[in-house]
Amino acid sequence: MSSSTRPVDTSAPVLRAPRWVSAAGLLLGAAALAVMFWGFHVAPRRAYHAYLAGYAFSLSAALGCIAFVTIAHAANTTWPVAVRRVPEAVAP
Repeated sequence: MSSSTRPVDTSAPVLRAPRWVSAAGLLLGAAALAVMFWGFHVAPRRAYHAYLAGYAFSLSAALGCIAFVTIAHAANTTWPVAVRRVPEAVAP
């Protein structure tokens, strides 16, 4: 039986977070946004440098993941299949 004709296991557990996790994440994000605006008001030069460093870090991670997936597909290799899902999720 090939992998495309196997039946889907519907009894597998679905991982769901409790309701408070999303509320806590929203509150944490709002607090971080408030701190960022406060930092731009108090020391704008320093805040812009910190924002640029964070942006550069995030962009380099996303571009690195895109490059990894692209090279893996271009080389037509089979070993990255095990770890490819994480870079695909990180890349925009």
